[in-house]
Amino acid sequence: MCEKYRTLSIWVGTHAGLARFDGVQFKTFTKQDSPLTNDKITSLYEDSNKVLWIGTDGGGLYSCEKGLWNCK
Repeated sequence: MCEKYRTLSIWVGTHAGLARFDGVQFKTFTKQDSPLTNDKITSLYEDSNKVLWIGTDGGGLYSCEKGLWNCK
């Protein structure tokens, strides 16, 4: 389960997973502890509904909405 999006959070896609900084600490999401099947994050996009879209290198497209992961 991804953590609920916070307005002041900064999301960073890396070759070692997805990182979220909430202003105090980092939380990293990898294929070991999330639905991600590939740790190489190639793109991030937040749509007008505040859904965070996560693109990976060959591992699919994911979304994080209201604290829940979805694989597309």
